[in-house]
Amino acid sequence: MLPEGKKLLKAEVYQYSAISDGKKKVYTNADELKDYGQRGILDPNQVSYYNLFINGVLQPKVNYELQKGLLILKTENAPIKDSLIILTFITFWEEEAHKPLDSAYVEGMLPIGLTTVESEKAIEISVKDDLPPYLDLKVALGGPHSLLAGEEGEWLLTLKLTNTGPIPITDIRVSTSLLLEAVTNIENLSLTSGTFLYKEAAEKEAPSWKVQAGAKLFAEGAVKENPFTVGVVEENPPSAGMGDKALFLPGGANESFLGEGQEIVWDIPSLNPEATVETSFSITGLFWAPGIRSFSSSYARGNSPLGEITTTRASGGSLEVHKALSLTTRILSGPTSVKRGETTTWRVEVKLANQSSFQLEYPEVTTTFFLESLTSFKVLNLSKGALKASGKELIWQLESLEPSETAVLLMDLTVALPMRD
Repeated sequence: MLPEGKKLLKAEVYQYSAISDGKKKVYTNADELKDYGQRGILDPNQVSYYNLFINGVLQPKVNYELQKGLLILKTENAPIKDSLIILTFITFWEEEAHKPLDSAYVEGMLPIGLTTVESEKAIEISVKDDLPPYLDLKVALGGPHSLLAGEEGEWLLTLKLTNTGPIPITDIRVSTSLLLEAVTNIENLSLTSGTFLYKEAAEKEAPSWKVQAGAKLFAEGAVKENPFTVGVVEENPPSAGMGDKALFLPGGANESFLGEGQEIVWDIPSLNPEATVETSFSITGLFWAPGIRSFSSSYARGNSPLGEITTTRASGGSLEVHKALSLTTRILSGPTSVKRGETTTWRVEVKLANQSSFQLEYPEVTTTFFLESLTSFKVLNLSKGALKASGKELIWQLESLEPSETAVLLMDLTVALPMRD
């Protein structure tokens, strides 16, 4: 008879059984004798207590380490061949361990009164823990951390992979996506284990850029200076006319690249516990778009007796990409307040600088005036190229701009201001 106020707890007993081969000291779910059970090695953190018996002898906890799906013997020698290895797991339940996803009941009215039907539970669900992060991936990047858009750079990318767990990991694949817009060359410099391959995008021509700029002059009692803006508006313009002349990279439009979306795949057959492998690559390429840019993204996955092992994604670091073209405009002289309907003249200086290390072909600057009309313009200084008017636009065309070269346009602009908004 139970003491007053006490109650029996429900107990669940499970037994994992395996046979020693006389050599192994690590046992997994795959070693279980399926005639005696098929649940594998339970999570020791999810049971009340457990014991290990080898040939019927209870083993002290210092002789082994237990993890979900894994038994590691710490004895100097493996159990003798054909020894019976038994793990017993005892779990006491105070209430249901599995929770239903939902439940439902029904009620209604009969002539004799209210009636109900007992609740019906839906399918029960359980949540599994993730596998331990036994693979550790480190990525290091050497090379320029600041360059111009379209400027070619060379970097040293090093990948280091370590098995931090107690079991071997096999069939490992490390995938690295290169995030450059164009990759011109990849060379493997070192490889301690495994093989690698490149998954190349289709070759394509170097993109050509049309460069435009805009400057606004306002007529609301004042004239405000507004910097020109530069942006990419079109890739590979279809027309070869001067109006669509574009900015080309070295080698012209026939320069070919490995392309964007380049991926390096590194395959490693196996990696023993606490072992480290490493590889490094020399990568040459460039970025088109300015800003803070990421160089690469890598991750690894492999197989183990516990299942698939994966890493988190590892970044190859970031770098700053600056604009290759600098375009500025300044109003040097002219009125700061004007009357409606008047024709007014301003002196304007425009500078176009090639900040890259390569020659720019056919850069073109277009200045648009959001006023009534451009009455006339007078060129005072034009260091390079030619200037022409087209409606409310002035178009400055250059055949080329050398590395680090700056072209200057100085002119007087006469503009008719509108009579009304």
